[in-house]
Amino acid sequence: MIHINRNPSRRDLWVFAVCWLLAGLLITARLWWKAYSSTTLTAAGGISLLALVLAVIWPAALRKLYVGMMIVTYPLGVVISYIILFVVFFGVFLPIGLLLRCLGRDPLERAWDPAATSYWTSRPATPTLKRYFQQF
Repeated sequence: MIHINRNPSRRDLWVFAVCWLLAGLLITARLWWKAYSSTTLTAAGGISLLALVLAVIWPAALRKLYVGMMIVTYPLGVVISYIILFVVFFGVFLPIGLLLRCLGRDPLERAWDPAATSYWTSRPATPTLKRYFQQF
């Protein structure tokens, strides 16, 4: 489960402030590219700089913003993780499994053999015990 850090360290707050600054600068650059007014650009740039100033002057206020953002984005993180799992399973594993089944391939050798006395697969013995420490 995703844990919400309600007591972030000073370093966590700095990382949050720098990320907030970068995101704000990207938004400001996008607004500049679309030729918005200078007032809008100043406001967007000022809001992005505010997080960095808060990290230096008053970290407790930035902590409230940090925890608030974590609480607001928690549901989004849960939903996105399920969507990613869904896409990976049905977009990668299911087609590979269906393809192997259509080709009649069984990589795990799970086929039932009534004549078999055991399903043990013999492997060659390791030459020396030193080999266990040299895995590659």
